[in-house]
Amino acid sequence: MYILKRILFTTILLVATFIAPWWVTFIASLLGIFYFNSYYEAIAVGALFDILYGVSATSSFGYGIVGFVTITILFLVIKRIKQELR
Repeated sequence: MYILKRILFTTILLVATFIAPWWVTFIASLLGIFYFNSYYEAIAVGALFDILYGVSATSSFGYGIVGFVTITILFLVIKRIKQELR
């Protein structure tokens, strides 16, 4: 049942990447990181989001991977917090 929930949530997250605003995908990724153990799919969705909608390197001082970097840092921070709480 756990795997089924994870697959369903990942599918919803991928659909949200294509049709929802960025903040919906971001909040859903954070919820997935909190709820599931080692939810690496959030990092993959962050990379996919940057590939699809990322800004060009010249318009943001070379930071075209903002979503990927942000979700990776938050993943590591949340993982650390979860370890401390358990």
